[in-house]
Amino acid sequence: MTTQWKKSTCPYCGLGCGLMVEVEKNKVIRVYGMKGHPINDGDICALPANYPPLFTAKGRLTHPMIRRNGELVPVTWDEAIIHVTNGFSRIIKEYGPGAIAFYGGAANFTEEYYLINKLMKAAIGTNNVECTARLCMASSAIGFISTLGADAPPTCYADIEDADLFFIAGNNMAVSLPVLFRRICAARIKNSAKIIVVDPRRSETASVADIHLQIKPGTDVALNNALAHILMKEGFIHEEIVEHYTTGLRDLKEILKEYPPSRVAKITGCTEKQIIETARIIGQAKAMLTFWFQGYNQSTQAVFKNNTLHNLSLLTNNFCRPGAGPLSITGEANTLGCRWVGTLSHLLPGMRMVTNPRHRQEVAAYWGIPAEKIQPTP
Repeated sequence: MTTQWKKSTCPYCGLGCGLMVEVEKNKVIRVYGMKGHPINDGDICALPANYPPLFTAKGRLTHPMIRRNGELVPVTWDEAIIHVTNGFSRIIKEYGPGAIAFYGGAANFTEEYYLINKLMKAAIGTNNVECTARLCMASSAIGFISTLGADAPPTCYADIEDADLFFIAGNNMAVSLPVLFRRICAARIKNSAKIIVVDPRRSETASVADIHLQIKPGTDVALNNALAHILMKEGFIHEEIVEHYTTGLRDLKEILKEYPPSRVAKITGCTEKQIIETARIIGQAKAMLTFWFQGYNQSTQAVFKNNTLHNLSLLTNNFCRPGAGPLSITGEANTLGCRWVGTLSHLLPGMRMVTNPRHRQEVAAYWGIPAEKIQPTP
């Protein structure tokens, strides 16, 4: 009897935890965390720990199948690929490339997303390609672009160990991201760090918070502006530094006049004392790491929630330093990976845009195709 171990990556929550897969007689018998991995260091959550029975579940598809005479029958991979290719060719010939569309799920690797995008935009010639990021992270992406100029978090998971304040909004991390939350709790002890949770719910995460701001749903923008109002009023902002690295401070100061804590307490349902105390904790922190989740992103004010949260980091110099900055939490696996390689209808690899002629030319030259092949309209 021989046992094999294979390295893998968990495809679900988006953290990309390293896994060890134990295989015996070609069957997966155990999945556990990879010791030394930079994200989970041997830790594991309930999902991958319960994988093994899935691989031997009754009715699991183990080979391609094609429907013939009303029944699905097994075929070889070559037969399946030729069948799909012939179907594409027929549809394109009859209706044009715009009649083909692709939607990618959450569990694809970055390399797979790249090839999907190349197939659609370079080979077929259509921008009708969407992936999981559009559903859960579009507002977060636009929040980054409109605040920082790029859809790229300026932080990493290693910042957790250097932070002394965790600002967690719209996110029950203790349940949805237990591996990451255990790292936060460990760092809290190590650094005597504080945890601020903004959530209408009394969640498991909120139960360990130093301050739980139990706001009325949809009032995050007002809360964030009130926090900025207090930070400005009580002298926690080095305006010269902020003006050196940002634009719009004068306009923001005018807006913040409308958000004193007395008014925002009535809007949010939090007490004025809570709001002031939260702002002072932010102002006194050495390194604040901010997390937000679908409580922000699935909202009619989603982008503004992202913008005003980023403002708190920009105003307090919590950027581009160890332990400080915005660290977006992904709702599904690899939604940043699919954006970086352009697997959305408006994107091309490397944060390029299909609407930009120069970007289309660059990518077409790299792919070895005429620039006209890449369509200019999302």
